[in-house]
Amino acid sequence: MTTRIIETEQDRRKLVAFLSEQKLPVTVRITTGGKRTAEQNKLMRLWAGEIAEQMGCTAEYARGYCKLTVGVPILRDENDEFREKYDRVVKPLSFDQKIELMQLPLDFPITRLMTVKQQTRFLDEVYRHFAEKGYILTLPEDRIIEQYTGAPPSPVKGGEAVYPPPQPGEVMPPQTSPGDHIDVRKWTSKEETYLKEYARKALDDLAKPNQSVGYVRELIGSMKRNYKQVLESEDALKIMEAMDAPFNAVIAGKRTIEQAQGYIARDLIGCPERQIGEVRC
Repeated sequence: MTTRIIETEQDRRKLVAFLSEQKLPVTVRITTGGKRTAEQNKLMRLWAGEIAEQMGCTAEYARGYCKLTVGVPILRDENDEFREKYDRVVKPLSFDQKIELMQLPLDFPITRLMTVKQQTRFLDEVYRHFAEKGYILTLPEDRIIEQYTGAPPSPVKGGEAVYPPPQPGEVMPPQTSPGDHIDVRKWTSKEETYLKEYARKALDDLAKPNQSVGYVRELIGSMKRNYKQVLESEDALKIMEAMDAPFNAVIAGKRTIEQAQGYIARDLIGCPERQIGEVRC
């Protein structure tokens, strides 16, 4: 099967010339969307390294895992020819054999077959899959996520990573859309105490020197899973998820601890900074 990406008029003319030389009959499939971008590749490589640190595996295994568990279902859903051949040749293999097939040196093509739109869906679902397991993945800031995904963010988004800074008393956390407001009074005083404790402890961990990024991410991810078990209201859970953005900004060196603390207190929880408590190194 020959695949051509048509992005210019010259590409279109070459395709027409190519088709005119083919012996009939011939089957042509046209799919909307362009090739995946270098920025999308860069983000996936970054996430593979972060997943590997938190999963306790190699980055190549993490990449293969994402290709198999997230990428394959997308292509099977949207590409009849891929589904037929994959189900006939690859599906009968064991899970371990499939994972090995996805990795170098075999590197079974999955993401290389995707358009920008499919790669956007792939990145979205990778983020959602691991976020639900408590993993912390870096989200590009200042709307760069739109460049990585090649389209407006959906649903890979959260806090400062996508939206302009919210006004006090409102927030646009993950899984919401611009304009969705959260009434900060909807959670209980006990839940607010838990949110403040979580923020302070996470910032404490981020402030400690000489720690690997993977270790800090694991600490915060584990603590997040524990605190989520005691939060009951949807709004409190959304605020906790929205804290990922300032934490990631500190890890990336784009925000100081003090800036992250102020953002969480003022724009997410809606309380004075001192109520979160002094961050101790």
